[in-house]
Amino acid sequence: ITLDRAPRVVHTGAMPSRKSLPAILLFLLVCGRPAAAADPGSPRADKDLSVVLAPRQIAILSSEVAGLIVRVGKEMGEPFAEGESLVEIDSSVWKIRAASAAAVRAQARARLAEVEALARTNATVRKAEAVLAAAKANLAATETLHRQNQASQIELENARRDAIVAEAERDLAAAAVAPMLESARRDAVLAEGDLALVQRSLDNCTIKAPFAGRIGRVAVNLHERVDAGKALVEIVDDRKLLAKLLAPADRFQDLQKGQRLTFSVL
Repeated sequence: ITLDRAPRVVHTGAMPSRKSLPAILLFLLVCGRPAAAADPGSPRADKDLSVVLAPRQIAILSSEVAGLIVRVGKEMGEPFAEGESLVEIDSSVWKIRAASAAAVRAQARARLAEVEALARTNATVRKAEAVLAAAKANLAATETLHRQNQASQIELENARRDAIVAEAERDLAAAAVAPMLESARRDAVLAEGDLALVQRSLDNCTIKAPFAGRIGRVAVNLHERVDAGKALVEIVDDRKLLAKLLAPADRFQDLQKGQRLTFSVL
């Protein structure tokens, strides 16, 4: 192995008891010796160092929903692949809720489409828009005639007034539809959110492995009822192990970052 960092002083408190660790997580104690200390003439050549091997990844998977355990897919020590189902919680209620939420969303979408179509085809709005277009055209023509001294100032002011009134009437007609449109859009957004929340809970009924590894401990049994936040299974990734060198302070001068060590399992 190669040291990936310089040595430092650490707290030497009591190690956790073997009973507190699952069988698969028991640390492997090995004897290691710095390559530079392999010279028999060195005063420290006969002093081995302790190394602890531990998994790089350890995780405790918990339930995000309450329910009845209907499947425990693995036992302690068994391997699993990334994304594999490890524990399943009864999802029948959440499936019913998801179907209901999907129906509400479909209804909200249909209502929104109906109101949007109404807004586009509203006769009052279309009439007001036509009147406004005519008023604007009349104003443009009157302004041209006024510049050519063929229309009086009064006629120009009347054309401007008609355009302003037509625009206000168009805004009033559109405002009558706006509350309906806003309400339909709000209902559609709420329905989408409700369905997303229910679908998330439905997906969380199946606890899947975030990485490949082995089961360290199973904390639940089949047919048990669990609450949200309950620890279900402990998993470890034992494909790559992290070696931790335990050396006394007086050996620090023998160790350097990047130095190679050889060790043997006891």
